Amino acid sequence: MRSEGMKRHWLAMVSVVSLIGIGLSWPSASLACTVTTATPAQPTGVAATADDEGIHLQWNAAADTDQVFQYNILRGEGTGTVLTLFVTIWSVSSYNVTTDTESPPPEPDTSITFNKHDDFMESGVTYFFRVVAVREDNCGGSLESTPSEQVSATFPEY
Repeated sequence: MRSEGMKRHWLAMVSVVSLIGIGLSWPSASLACTVTTATPAQPTGVAATADDEGIHLQWNAAADTDQVFQYNILRGEGTGTVLTLFVTIWSVSSYNVTTDTESPPPEPDTSITFNKHDDFMESGVTYFFRVVAVREDNCGGSLESTPSEQVSATFPEY
């Protein structure tokens, strides 16, 4: 392991062996990748507001936005309830990490509106939200930030 500031990296060597009939196949060629264990920064400035259109949720981008490729929105109903994954906001998918090396990937949106046409929101119900930033670990996995501060808003009557 080597350290670069606050980032930690692990070198992983992976080889695959499969079962064929009653024996094992030859091992595949090894694949090496450097696993980054630094989680993204926590989203800040989370705010939920309600108006006649619905609930508007917005936040400040994580400090290391060049590495964040999605935000997970956690939602729950009622004080003290467990918040679960509700929706994921992805970065623009047209960025190719292999060929677009001259510029960082586009940042995902930092706001979303849940309106009266959404079947998954009920009038008069108070919803609690947290936002989680997600980045890749360089080996096909992902790392999540600490969830943001919890905010709430009551879905408008319609």
